[in-house]
Amino acid sequence: MAAIAVPGAIPGVRAAALMGQLRTALRAYALDGYSPGETLKRLDRLLHTIRGEGMATAAYALMDPLTGAVRFASAGHPPPVIQIAGEVRFLERGRTTPLAALPEPIRCDEGTEAFPAGSVLVLYSDGLIERRGEQLDLGMGRLRDVLRDAPSGHPEALADRLLAELVGEVPQDDDVAVLCLRAAPEAPPLVISIPPEPDALADLRASIRRWLQEVPLTDEAREEVVLACNEACANAVEHAYLDGPAAPIRVSLRRDATDIAIEIVDEGAWRREGEAAGRGHGMLLMRALMDEVDMRPSDEGTVVAMRRRVAEP
Repeated sequence: MAAIAVPGAIPGVRAAALMGQLRTALRAYALDGYSPGETLKRLDRLLHTIRGEGMATAAYALMDPLTGAVRFASAGHPPPVIQIAGEVRFLERGRTTPLAALPEPIRCDEGTEAFPAGSVLVLYSDGLIERRGEQLDLGMGRLRDVLRDAPSGHPEALADRLLAELVGEVPQDDDVAVLCLRAAPEAPPLVISIPPEPDALADLRASIRRWLQEVPLTDEAREEVVLACNEACANAVEHAYLDGPAAPIRVSLRRDATDIAIEIVDEGAWRREGEAAGRGHGMLLMRALMDEVDMRPSDEGTVVAMRRRVAEP
């Protein structure tokens, strides 16, 4: 999560070109695994090599889903702000001078903050809080007030609210940018049973879609999970109870920091042709949609276990 700004004194075309260079470089450094502080130091060194381009500001934050912490650094940018359970704090640590503002390389320390489920982190440019002829502290106070009153909902809705309440129709001397990141609340497991009937699959899909709303996946990825679950259950409906009394099909979805774990369990003893059918097109589709698929048939029933990554480990 990063924000970069080029001072308005640099003409528009040059500013846009410089911004493009810095964004590309920051992305490359981030993909190489450099920490926020080291990334900004490298950006500073790069900007020093671009003659006559002046300085820039940047903020970079890295959220670790395994530890629930965020590491951040800022070079001349206004401090990031975090909202945790209604409490709002500006992250003043990890700050240094703007990129290339001084002849010598910058020293860029880092800050670390807990980022529990439901928290919101906001990066923003000066234009969000500045007003002509007014001290910057007043704008930061307004930002704090809006975040304190705002629900920790969808980041896009929060960004819209910040723009509406802090900018609105007020004339701006600077560009406005805001970037919001929310740590999704920990979703309880979804555990349901359905009768082994085709008509039950529509309600199953609806339940899984609702549960997936709090999981950090794209809409397309959510539909892929829904489709994979539907295929696994459809196989159980069709093949599990050919030779005996029917029993409910148990479906469970659980999420940890990096994965969704899914199990589809039936109590039927599949005939050989039924088991083979389960390994046909339905299994091929599930394997294409999920990161891991394991089918374990036995005389007591069949378990289909699947996993889908939601974040890089």
